[in-house]
Amino acid sequence: MFQLEKVSFDYSDQRVFDRMNLEVTTGSVIGILGPNGVGKTTLFQLLTGLYYPSSGKVSVLGYEPRLRNKQYLEKISYLPENLPNIELSIEAYGDLIGPMYPNFNRKKLVAYLTAFDLEADLNLMDLSAGMKRKAFVSIMLSLGTPMVFLDEQTKEMDLEGQRIFRQLLIDAQSDGRMIVIATHHLRALEQLLDQVLIMDRRGHVVINHATNDLDQVLSLKDVTTLPDETLYLTYQRLPFGYRLLCHTPSSEPTDIPLELVYQGFVGGK
Repeated sequence: MFQLEKVSFDYSDQRVFDRMNLEVTTGSVIGILGPNGVGKTTLFQLLTGLYYPSSGKVSVLGYEPRLRNKQYLEKISYLPENLPNIELSIEAYGDLIGPMYPNFNRKKLVAYLTAFDLEADLNLMDLSAGMKRKAFVSIMLSLGTPMVFLDEQTKEMDLEGQRIFRQLLIDAQSDGRMIVIATHHLRALEQLLDQVLIMDRRGHVVINHATNDLDQVLSLKDVTTLPDETLYLTYQRLPFGYRLLCHTPSSEPTDIPLELVYQGFVGGK
């Protein structure tokens, strides 16, 4: 699916990635989690060919993104956190970029807009931040690309919009497409993710795992008093004690909450 081999990347005199190795081969909805400023957006831009690595190699779907190969660009779509300002109606913008993508489906665009309660003739410049995000999500998903990169796309959406957004991701997932999404709204999307990458505050990938296999490397333990800090990653308060997240395999199948995993590897004890 995608791979980074000894990739380094610098902004002027600031190094973001230093000989980073990363491989993701499975998953249909892949979550990239981490604090602000650790390189999630930079990773997206490397994967989509908008940035070139200082050294090393990036590979996505068997292509090298930096080469901007036409066949590759037809297979991916990318919606950044900071949306562009475009003086066109939603349908006009869809019709403008749609022909660049062989699987563009105008009927799906209309259906997605209807789900969000948006009219296709609305001008993108006239929309509120939340409505604008719903419009661009609808356009991107209607392009029908096998791989979709979405950076913080529940931002500014109301609760109903987030619910519909989840439904659209399920629709894309059922079509066999791969969704790579960076988000801070973990609770809203946790049930959809089947693969998760967690980046710590140094920009290192500390978790790269299928969500249903997290119990192979982590475990939960309920206790009445906290033990020595070296014995657990973090804990959750319970009415009559504590639930520890431990860096040891579970002895039986266990549902490990992603929010607790994130807290353990990024938030600290």
